[in-house]
Amino acid sequence: SEMLADRKHFRGMIEGTQDSEVLLKMEIDGYDEPQIIGIPFKKISSAKLIMTDDLIALANNN
Repeated sequence: SEMLADRKHFRGMIEGTQDSEVLLKMEIDGYDEPQIIGIPFKKISSAKLIMTDDLIALANNN
């Protein structure tokens, strides 16, 4: 996989998509609050997604 912002791995919550990017809310050193970054789809070669209790509850309510 290709480096992006000197990193190959990112951990955070998916906030959505915009144009050709995945929006990821994550902790970044030097910031007090989580930041939302855009990662281009074409730079993502694989992903490990984890279902949270909140996502399961949301799916059951719809």
